[in-house]
Amino acid sequence: MKTPTCNIRSLFSRPAKPTPTATTTTTTTINTATTDAIVAQQPPRKSRSLRSLIKLFSSNRPKPHRHRITINMYTDLPRIFITADTDHFDPSELAAWRAEGYEVEYIPRADIHAFETIGDAIDNSEKYCIIAYGSAATIALEYALYPVGNLACLIAFYPTGLPSSFPSEEYPQRLRRIFIHVPDHQPFNFDVTKKHKAVKFQLYQNAKQGFAERMTINYNPITHGLAFTRSLAVVREILGPQLDLEEIWGEHLLASFVAKNANRTLDSMVKEPYVNHVPTLAGGNGYNELHRFYNEYFLPTNPPSLSLRQISRTIGTDRVVDEMICRFDHTTEIAWMLPGVKPTGRAVEIAIVIVACIKAKKVFAEHVYWDQASVLKQIGAVDFSGLPVSGPESAWKVEDKDSVPGNLLLKGWDEDLTNDGSATVTEATADADGRSLG
Repeated sequence: MKTPTCNIRSLFSRPAKPTPTATTTTTTTINTATTDAIVAQQPPRKSRSLRSLIKLFSSNRPKPHRHRITINMYTDLPRIFITADTDHFDPSELAAWRAEGYEVEYIPRADIHAFETIGDAIDNSEKYCIIAYGSAATIALEYALYPVGNLACLIAFYPTGLPSSFPSEEYPQRLRRIFIHVPDHQPFNFDVTKKHKAVKFQLYQNAKQGFAERMTINYNPITHGLAFTRSLAVVREILGPQLDLEEIWGEHLLASFVAKNANRTLDSMVKEPYVNHVPTLAGGNGYNELHRFYNEYFLPTNPPSLSLRQISRTIGTDRVVDEMICRFDHTTEIAWMLPGVKPTGRAVEIAIVIVACIKAKKVFAEHVYWDQASVLKQIGAVDFSGLPVSGPESAWKVEDKDSVPGNLLLKGWDEDLTNDGSATVTEATADADGRSLG
């Protein structure tokens, strides 16, 4: 007797319905405002094979992220996860965030599953931040609607698109800030000038996709620097740590002008610092250049009479800006200010502005500005007769707005009156200390 066989495909198949003819139809009634019935012809159902069923059920399961995700569980530092559309990311950018005091991990081409894995891995009470670039930023914006764990801030660089529900009121309250950096020609149609709760757009003119990634052809170092500072401000506000930039900068000034020690000055700076005295281009780029500059050209050539008086100080995320009055008698050849100019013995008073950049809890760079024409006029090196150049009075007016009248160099200005019309110019040409306006 022949053993009966069973076709396994038949277990997952349904009998095929007869081929529909002109009279074989089914109707479905739907109550709507515009019609009472819709007549629809339904095609016969096809039988499913075992392979198609396996594919159907497996496609609904979340697929694991194809890149290995490594998370350091033994750290007390605030966490930042960075992701982009590349398998590898600029190591100097990762190092820059680590130097600011963060535990940083790079997740290549992160998707929703990768973000959920991150949220599951760390404690719910631990805040974390995501910094995403390109299409990964678009995915991160979608994930932020229903994040896993305590996602506290999201920084997105030039996303290739925005979620259909963006901006949404459904972003959780624990997500305190979404900061989106976009070029002036973003690839999506959205008014970035509108204000939204917890969401901020920053527009960068003359920038293109990839402006913040060194490995792209559109990299722009100036725009990248601005974006990094703004991102750092958001992360520090939400995750910490808060730094005392004034103390860091003060230690550098003490080493330069009080201790007058080149080694101590360089100890207050990063390994490869940069200093530029803008009018003379004096300074250095890197440790060796700057050590020589401070040791041979800056510290030993400052006259003993040199003094600095602080007028104002502005402290930002990673910048300290000092406005000062610098006074000295020109008794030495000041290499960084007047290189090659022999001492004249004349008194000089000028306003100086120092912009100091702080990175990794040390001084990274300095830009120093002053009015070189005013210095040359005060030491008598150049005859500025008939030219719009001020002498020490420019410094006096910075100290005291009422010390000297303004607009004296403007042709046609009423020369008989001061700004408030209460005194003549002749009467105002000497201040309370008897200093002549020259």
